[in-house]
Amino acid sequence: MPKSIAEAAAIVLRESLAQDGDATRALLFHRVACQKTLGDHPTIPCRVEHGAVTISTLGLINGIIGSIEPGAAVWAEIDDDSGAVVGFHAGTIHDGEADQKG
Repeated sequence: MPKSIAEAAAIVLRESLAQDGDATRALLFHRVACQKTLGDHPTIPCRVEHGAVTISTLGLINGIIGSIEPGAAVWAEIDDDSGAVVGFHAGTIHDGEADQKG
């Protein structure tokens, strides 16, 4: 049984990655332009790319997690050699940095 909603989300995302990695990556990391007001949301992480505020599905999921467990998030594990997403972990946010727990 997961100890937190962030851990539960990481488990489901890992299962999705294992069952269909291409679809999971495409869905979670596709970024779309959004309004600056969404970019200013306190729990939904967005970023500025080429002058436009953008959001990903993973960012929206982290916004939901953060609204229930302040500071909690799911982080993608990236393979150093290939740059591919190879897993997901529950963590906390401290001054914009990930504190990995998993």
